[in-house]
Amino acid sequence: MKKIKGLITTTRGINLTLPKPHSKKMDQILQTQALKRGGEVRSGFVNTSEIGYYGKHLIFPHHNFNVFIVPTVLGAEALAKTILEVKFSLSMNPKLIISYRNRMTQINREFLFGVKKLQLGNINFDAMFEIKSNDEVFTQNLINSEIQNKLIELLNNNFKPVLRISKKRFTFICLSWLSEDDYNDLVDISLMFLDRMRLLGVIQSYSHKDKN
Repeated sequence: MKKIKGLITTTRGINLTLPKPHSKKMDQILQTQALKRGGEVRSGFVNTSEIGYYGKHLIFPHHNFNVFIVPTVLGAEALAKTILEVKFSLSMNPKLIISYRNRMTQINREFLFGVKKLQLGNINFDAMFEIKSNDEVFTQNLINSEIQNKLIELLNNNFKPVLRISKKRFTFICLSWLSEDDYNDLVDISLMFLDRMRLLGVIQSYSHKDKN
């Protein structure tokens, strides 16, 4: 295992981010969220679809699944990244990406295969966000006006969201520093999406594993 410019490269070629030492404030934010959500702060490895991460993270239950939050771990504002992820199995095979404008190039090209650009008919939302999906009906049903308005509100408050939904994962990435209030918003908007998916009946089963 060797260290290369802020990454650990293992013998298997897996890149793990090196966590920036957590401040007392970050620890307090994670503990506050743990108490509020009925979860706990853990130390160890989390393998998200975005990064492999070793360090402190938050896990809490919501209905029948576990929600993971990997906190901001890189030092520069331009590299700040906080990830919320849930693992499940859907009754369909969607590919849905929602990104604030000018960030779609950050999405893995393989994930973009077979998707097309969509608009929801909300002038304000369509001007601020880019959507790509392989299922227009699912996308239109999922992103209702309440979710659209919440995303607009977050972006206006310098919250930079990139969201992906696939058959096995829900991943919400925020590309900015998060305050304690921001963490509340991150969880709230994510649970709005997940509860909407439950209401639509597309979540088939849940992963109860803490890691994969």
